[in-house]
Amino acid sequence: MDNAQIIKNLGTQKTDRSNINGIWDLIDDYVVPFRSDIYNENSDENSNNWRNRTLYDSTAADDCETLSSAIHGSITSMSVKFFSMQFRQEILNEDRLAMEWIQQCEDIVFETLQDSNLDIEASEFYLDLTSYGTSIIVEEIEDEINWKGIDFQSVPIHECYFDQDKKGNIINLYREMKWTANEIIDKFGEDKVPQSIIDKKHTSAKMPVVFCIYKRGDNYDDFTEVAPKQRKYGFKYVLVEGRETLGEEGGYYEMPAFVTRWRKTSRSKWGFSPAFVCMSDILSLNQLVEDTFEALGKVIDPATLTTARGLLSDLDLGRAGLTVVRDVNDIKEYESKARFDVGEMKIDRLQMAIHKAFKIDKLQMKENVQMTAEEFRGRWEMMHRMLGPTAGRIQNDFLDPMIQRTFNILYRAKKLPEMPDIVKEHEGVLNIEYTGPMARAQKRQVAMATQEWLSGIGQMGEVFPEAMDIPNVDLITRDLGTLGGVPVKYMNTADDVKKGREARAESQANVQANEDARLEGEAKKAQGEGNAALEGAGNV
Repeated sequence: MDNAQIIKNLGTQKTDRSNINGIWDLIDDYVVPFRSDIYNENSDENSNNWRNRTLYDSTAADDCETLSSAIHGSITSMSVKFFSMQFRQEILNEDRLAMEWIQQCEDIVFETLQDSNLDIEASEFYLDLTSYGTSIIVEEIEDEINWKGIDFQSVPIHECYFDQDKKGNIINLYREMKWTANEIIDKFGEDKVPQSIIDKKHTSAKMPVVFCIYKRGDNYDDFTEVAPKQRKYGFKYVLVEGRETLGEEGGYYEMPAFVTRWRKTSRSKWGFSPAFVCMSDILSLNQLVEDTFEALGKVIDPATLTTARGLLSDLDLGRAGLTVVRDVNDIKEYESKARFDVGEMKIDRLQMAIHKAFKIDKLQMKENVQMTAEEFRGRWEMMHRMLGPTAGRIQNDFLDPMIQRTFNILYRAKKLPEMPDIVKEHEGVLNIEYTGPMARAQKRQVAMATQEWLSGIGQMGEVFPEAMDIPNVDLITRDLGTLGGVPVKYMNTADDVKKGREARAESQANVQANEDARLEGEAKKAQGEGNAALEGAGNV
């Protein structure tokens, strides 16, 4: 993509997003007030202050933080492994050598993510998701030549724009930044920037720079190392003024930017969050609290009434103030008739509506000293099922491509064990399963339904033995283990199960044969003794 086309596309994107920017401005003010300040260009820190106060209630800000933290801990908590790897080909999942290899790769991928800054940046990523409805995080290699791991960066959504294909996949990403000449020279070097930048290195003026990632085509190999310009995605930095390229054009094997939406409509590529849904309640609550404070101020420091002729001096309401009047009865306080009980009732209702929009009523466990373990688990599962639809989007738009890209990066860097021949032969395709608290809560429902079904069949089998022919015991047992997060290495392969059953059948057959021989011998012995007894009786 040439520089002129990049700048033109960016201008079109800005025009298309003009409507949603108005809603984001409200979210900046009432949902993430301090976080939004980082997007503003300020000459000094004193420009960010609360002298011109607009926020009077922090319910939405607190709920947004609580929801983002709950999602973070439920989906991508780095304290436990939140995913597992298998193959889409069932023949590979049944092969011990292939499964041992993929589980070794799984451990290395998770350790690489643990060593990175994913946990820190993910918290910012989820906060954008629950407030603006759209969030972007970028995965980079720290050093392609000397391996130093991977690095993540949660990108401010205000700076970013993107194009998508008909399936909703991101194909081009634009990020507009403002850098000084010294920052540009420091990043690219004096020999790789235009002379106009060098001429401004003694000034503090900031110039707009566009970073663009764009798709080159589809016929590219993700696992063969090639030069940057031969990779599937290209990238470049473009100086808006003059349309000049800064540095050299680079490339990525996969799209490094992961764009996730909380929910979206078919008419817009941008997502919407709980803050969108309850924005009217947020604005009403903020206005009501402001009005309540104003009414409270009138009660604490009430207005003063006097007659036109009763006041001989200026009214002085300060400490130790002196006001001269003709008659002390000519001046008195004005009593406010404010109904604070009505205001507090309405404030409580608005706060509850905001809690409900952010699902705080489901996220917070109710205090009950007599709650049983089963009740606690049931409430915990219900809480996570409420976030199920959003979890699907996070897995599809963020976790799947992120884990796949991390696997590919490690494979190209030769940080994974040697791939077994059987995996190469069947061209193994990675299949990612999630094992975090939310995923386990969703899977546990399937496991419980399966166990209830087996229990019912067991009771039915006492009357109708034919019912016992329906369950596939081997498949059910493996699936229950997988749903419960049991490692595959703890399970015997299909061949091992077959050999074990054959050995057990052979052993049982030998036991039965020995028992039959023993019984036959005893029968012959008894028959011989009986014949001998008969012969002795005949002789008598």
